[in-house]
Amino acid sequence: MHGIQYRQTAKGRDTRSQLLDHIQPNEELTRDQWAERAGLTYEQVRRQTRNLVNSGNIVSRLENGQRYYSLRRNFKGIVGTFLLVLFWGWSVPVEQRLGTNHAAKTSEQHRRFS
Repeated sequence: MHGIQYRQTAKGRDTRSQLLDHIQPNEELTRDQWAERAGLTYEQVRRQTRNLVNSGNIVSRLENGQRYYSLRRNFKGIVGTFLLVLFWGWSVPVEQRLGTNHAAKTSEQHRRFS
C-alpha cells in the first residue's frame, strides 16, 4: 500500500489545505476529532491524512490502538533560521545593525568626553 501512487486532485488539495488550517503546532488529533473540527467526513480525513503523511506534512503515532496526527516539526527550518540570524549578527557592522543615528550619537558622546 505504501508504494502505490494516488492521483491528487484539486479537490483533494483543497481538503488537505482545510485540514492543515484546523490543527495547531504541537497539537495531536485523531481522525474523528479532525473531521469534526474541519467539518469534513471521516472518509475525507482518512484519505487526506494518508496523503499528508506520505508527503511529510504530518506525522502519526499509535497509542493504545488509537492513531494520533500532528504537524511535522521542521527542525531544519528552526535551526537554519537561528544560524542565519546568528551569522547576520556577526557579519553586519554594529553601526548598520543599530542604525547610523546610533553611530552619530556615539561619536558625538565620545567627542564630548574627550
